[in-house]
Amino acid sequence: MCWSRGVILELTETQTAHILFNNDSNEAARYVNLINQEIAPLGQFSTDYDWRLNLKKGDLVDCCDESTTWYKSVILDIEIKEVDKKQILLAKIAFRNYHE
Repeated sequence: MCWSRGVILELTETQTAHILFNNDSNEAARYVNLINQEIAPLGQFSTDYDWRLNLKKGDLVDCCDESTTWYKSVILDIEIKEVDKKQILLAKIAFRNYHE
């Protein structure tokens, strides 16, 4: 499971939270059941969050693809884009990058 920090936008009558994740567009907001294991107090699982904000071109990282397979990867470029009136960091990543 992947963890990120977010803000609860709304709590519904059915015990569901509408969550907007930090450094993501409004379109990526989603609903999560409060009883679900996908929600936890701030910092409980995202204690290593801040290093992501300091990534730069050439940094080596472990990166997970959409099928949840992890690869040694490299940051090719970092772009700052304005989306929904906030700045979002976008990283271009080379998966399956081999280093000696």
